[in-house]
Amino acid sequence: MKVLTAKEMQQTEARVTLEAGIPLVRLMDNAGSAAARVIRNTFDVRRAKCVVVCGNGNNGGDGLVVARKLQEAEADVSIILASGAPRTQDAQSMLERVKMLDIPLYDLTGSPTEIGVLLSSCDLIVDAIFGIGFHGDVSPFHANLIDRINRSSAVVYSLDIPSGIHADTGDVGLCCVHADCTISFTAPKPAHVNVQCSAYCGRIEVVDIGIPQQLLQEASSSLALIDKDMVRNALPSRRIDANKGDFGRLLAFCGSYSMPGAALLASSAAVRSGVGLVQLAINAQAYPLVAGKIPEITYLPLPAKSAVSIDFDAACPDISRALSRATCVLFGCGISTDPQNVSLLAFVLENARCPIVLDADGINLLAQNIDLLQKASAPIVMTPHPGEMARLLGRSVEEVQSSRLDTAREAASRFGAVVVLKGAYTLVAAPSGLVLCNNTGNPGLATAGSGDVLAGMIAAFAAQGIEGLDAAMSGVYLHGLAGDACAARLSQYAMTPSDLVEELPHTLLHLFER
Repeated sequence: MKVLTAKEMQQTEARVTLEAGIPLVRLMDNAGSAAARVIRNTFDVRRAKCVVVCGNGNNGGDGLVVARKLQEAEADVSIILASGAPRTQDAQSMLERVKMLDIPLYDLTGSPTEIGVLLSSCDLIVDAIFGIGFHGDVSPFHANLIDRINRSSAVVYSLDIPSGIHADTGDVGLCCVHADCTISFTAPKPAHVNVQCSAYCGRIEVVDIGIPQQLLQEASSSLALIDKDMVRNALPSRRIDANKGDFGRLLAFCGSYSMPGAALLASSAAVRSGVGLVQLAINAQAYPLVAGKIPEITYLPLPAKSAVSIDFDAACPDISRALSRATCVLFGCGISTDPQNVSLLAFVLENARCPIVLDADGINLLAQNIDLLQKASAPIVMTPHPGEMARLLGRSVEEVQSSRLDTAREAASRFGAVVVLKGAYTLVAAPSGLVLCNNTGNPGLATAGSGDVLAGMIAAFAAQGIEGLDAAMSGVYLHGLAGDACAARLSQYAMTPSDLVEELPHTLLHLFER
């Protein structure tokens, strides 16, 4: 699902008028009607006291349509004009239609006392003040209104974007409406997938307002929201005469004496994600800690100098043979940052002819030796959390988190890799500038081992021949979906990465249900 900026949305609407012959006033009526349906489906409006707060632009016009539709549903509706009379022709026509109905109309500049009582005593508020065209800062005059909305005990629905938030950047100035639900018209906006705005947007509902799908698909956009159909289309169906060789061979350099669990989680997740064969390469002194724990995988014990260090020179012939047969390499989950692993990483980057997924200590080793990337000729997927991304780019975690979208794009372009910036609303960025955003998952995934499961899933999909961006997208979406199922069954507190692995078969089964 495409995510559209304010300008992209306006360009699409202009094309609708020119090429499809649909007037903007019809889109406004469709938008308000669709928003009213969402409200009626989630809130019992019959005889409820509803206040619709309208600005003087087209967002306010959408709000006027909502007011009309809620009255038709037997709600007790009042309208507040937050900035006087509408200034656009389409919104003016909607006001004229409202004036023919028995709906009380208040002007914010002329009835402050009555408006204060309205907002403090109503059951539902519809925020239609600014919309996606908002820029700059909220004036003190409107800040007082927004403060009254936020102090009300009413349920708040915002149209397109909570007023006071910049739709393209997610920036919040002086203040903004705190919505319980945001009803986005046609497509999500960048602010909707900005984790810093999620607390203000509440639940996000995207509604169709009648824009032809072909025009929407042709809209210029470099940001999209991952959905079920995208993932289902990325995972190929299996031939009836297939064998395990058709589903790839994953070589996983994961785990160490102190972190054997990382190797087990990544490998078991890969098995559950359909790869034909997993070979786990691990320090020989750590091998007894994992041997036999996953009967479906094979092992490549690497000669050891100590419990934390492999003998790279001695291991090199075996590594070379394993690498020549692999269809994907996973490197880093719990492997440690021992200096011998720098040589191992350099060898893998230089000699692999299949996709490489770098996670955890693989990323930490690379951050300390970034020139190693120049050795790589195979496609690379990196899966950093914000701390690892900060190390890769030489900046603070705060800087990464304050500009996640730009950071993910920058890293993908600089490193020529698909970059998965983990966290709430995980981002999957391609070197081309395209970014895919994920909205599955929950805080129960914020635990040690969850990233190992994700890395194993992505690597398994890549090993099966799925292109890096699609493999990453699919892994991120399904990982979050499995996490949501675990949270529903076990709670966000009690769910574990092992539970995630066990949930994957059910998640994949539901994915392919029609």
